Amino acid sequence: MGGEERVLVEAGGGSRNWSDEEIKIIKETKSNGKLSSIISQRGYTGHHINSVKGNGALGGELGKETLEILFFYRMVNTLVVLMNTYIVIKGIGEFMKIQEKVASLIEKKQQDNCS
Repeated sequence: MGGEERVLVEAGGGSRNWSDEEIKIIKETKSNGKLSSIISQRGYTGHHINSVKGNGALGGELGKETLEILFFYRMVNTLVVLMNTYIVIKGIGEFMKIQEKVASLIEKKQQDNCS
């Protein structure tokens, strides 16, 4: 996140539908590093797509040139809240079973990617 997004926002666009408050922050924060930090603290992560080719459905769906910057809301906080809620409702034993299943699926996916 930095100068490229600022230029888009100043031109009336942007890589996402920024709120009025976010637009003000983007326009007024002149340091790219500081802007990146501020936006990150607000829950967004800059992601560069280096080419349409090789980026699967995302690349094909966007159909844009290289270095298109997208911002994804960090779902980690939401997932933590959901996990904690699940633990309270179902108990730690059920949560541990799910955690083991997820770890197993991740391991299998990593093995598939190495093959």
